[in-house]
Amino acid sequence: MSPNRAAVGAFLVVIGACQANKPEPNADADEAAVAAGESPGGTPTVFANIEGRPLQLRYGKAYATSDTLHVVLSTEKTSCTFAFAPGTEEAYRIRFELTPGPGGRFYAGTPIGVGLSFESRRSRLAITAADPYLATLIVEPFALRAGSHIRGRLEFDVKFVKRKVDRSRQTYQSKGAGFFDVEICDDALVPPAIRGQPADAPESEVSGTFAGQQFTFKTAIANVWHDPDNSQDYIDSIVFFPVAGISCANQWEQRDKLNLFVVRSIGGAGSRQRFTGSPQPASASFFIPKVGAGVNEAADAIYFFGGGAERAWVRFDKLDFRTGATLTGTVYADSREGSKIEEEGQIGGRFKAKVCTAD
Repeated sequence: MSPNRAAVGAFLVVIGACQANKPEPNADADEAAVAAGESPGGTPTVFANIEGRPLQLRYGKAYATSDTLHVVLSTEKTSCTFAFAPGTEEAYRIRFELTPGPGGRFYAGTPIGVGLSFESRRSRLAITAADPYLATLIVEPFALRAGSHIRGRLEFDVKFVKRKVDRSRQTYQSKGAGFFDVEICDDALVPPAIRGQPADAPESEVSGTFAGQQFTFKTAIANVWHDPDNSQDYIDSIVFFPVAGISCANQWEQRDKLNLFVVRSIGGAGSRQRFTGSPQPASASFFIPKVGAGVNEAADAIYFFGGGAERAWVRFDKLDFRTGATLTGTVYADSREGSKIEEEGQIGGRFKAKVCTAD
């Protein structure tokens, strides 16, 4: 049994045990129940402490754009009309996105890493976002239609250390856990356009096309960075080169010379989560060098699949964050329907990547 399946099974067993013997409603019991994965009182609630403010996010909505479901969790009732808006001055909100993923299942049934954003109009938050390696989400299977509900569990823990001019430090922390149940807003013209990806990637090595150009990888580098505020290592990017002989030492000087396939913002790719055996959402881009380009022109040579739609995923067989280690897995990325020719592509397959660290 994979670690992810075991985690989900244990997660469900704990819920059943808690429901059989619920504690009396009080603050300490609430915290204990959340730690066990239960929403006290039967109302799906994400209990959070945002920079010292205890909050209960009991409300929310989900709305669709052309290729993404946006989920909004809130401390106050939320209408579909204003789901995308910041809310009142009293409201605190947490947002995350769900992309269709393999088979259009929105990664349901297994834990994934997701990026979060934190909002408050009254308070100037020091922490406004959490990277995917700091937040874990599990959603139940759901029907993609207006009025349907997205149910799941969210857990996050993010720290930010502010370094001041006088060299003193101030630590901020936002953390939370619990269940949510949100309705998909009635936007009937959009959900049919959310197209799922193939159920799996090709069994062959990573290859495909982008902007009409063929691409086949020969070397892959997994760049591991360290987050000192959260005491975590994480995979910042996996860069696929079309030539052999790329190393940790020479990868940077080769980046401006070759077509590159790059995957970033990979869910579950941190030393705390270590999710293997299941697809994790990611963001993909393609680099096409310009001859004689300067720094600004080099930035213009980066193209995103579908103009920025995060239609990519990675499934790791194993994870290792040590310099020189080898990662193995599967990756897939494609562009949404109607993409510009220069942003249209499909790349996928199996890979081995060498780990490089910033040390």
